[in-house]
Amino acid sequence: MEPLQDSSKKFTFVISISLVILYYLFHLNKITYAVQSYSGYLLEQQIDRLQAMLNKAKKWGLVPVLYNLHEILTNQNYRPFNQIVANPQHCLNSILPPIRTCVFGTCDRGYPYELPCCKYNIGT
Repeated sequence: MEPLQDSSKKFTFVISISLVILYYLFHLNKITYAVQSYSGYLLEQQIDRLQAMLNKAKKWGLVPVLYNLHEILTNQNYRPFNQIVANPQHCLNSILPPIRTCVFGTCDRGYPYELPCCKYNIGT
């Protein structure tokens, strides 16, 4: 009897892993695809509906963890910039401004770079 129980446990484990993979493929990829272009236009009602879908997936056991939609949207929005900063060989890394040396009395911006100083002569 024990070998039969072990094989059934392995079978249910394979099914649960398969469900997780399918959920990632069909649902999370649809949410995160091109999220940088549309996340600013989502209404709070639409965000709540998407979060309810993620909550149901956790409730039904399709995913092992509960996902927070706000965290997903934030991470996906900052991912391209973080890839540029993390990789010194990236083609856009060389045009980043210099890193701030003095941070006294300034608000945290989420990045350590100095903002460029622009001067305009209008009317001359």
